[in-house]
Amino acid sequence: MTVPAKMIVLNILQQVAVRPLRKETRIDTQLNIEALVNNSLLKGIMVNLSLEGCLLSAKKEENVVITKDDTITFAITDRALSDITSIKGIVCNIKSSLTIYYFGVKFEDESYDVIKNLLIKVMFSN
Repeated sequence: MTVPAKMIVLNILQQVAVRPLRKETRIDTQLNIEALVNNSLLKGIMVNLSLEGCLLSAKKEENVVITKDDTITFAITDRALSDITSIKGIVCNIKSSLTIYYFGVKFEDESYDVIKNLLIKVMFSN
C-alpha cells in the first residue's frame, strides 16, 4: 500500500463575460443636501453622482423612515451650488452601517437638466 498522491483538478473556462455594475460612471462627491421624503426633512450628504442616479447618506439619528420606491426631493445646500434646488428621484435601495443610512436614488426624467448642470459644475470646479 502507498500514500495517495496529492492532486488538484482544474476546469478552465472557455470564455468570460464582463458586465458593468452600473450603466454610467459615478463621480465621488461630498455635497451637503436637504431632502424632503414622506413629509419629513432629512439632512445628509450626496456621496456620489451620475446622470441617472446618486448615493445619499444620512446619520441614523435623523429619525426619518424611508422605504424602497419612496419619492425624494432634495437640494444641494453647499454655497457654491445653492442654485441646485429641486432634484427629484425614487429610492431604489437602502443599506445601513452602525451609524449611517445609505440610499440609492434613481433620478426622475424631469430632473435631467438640473443633474446635467450639477455634473458639469462638479467635474469642472476646483
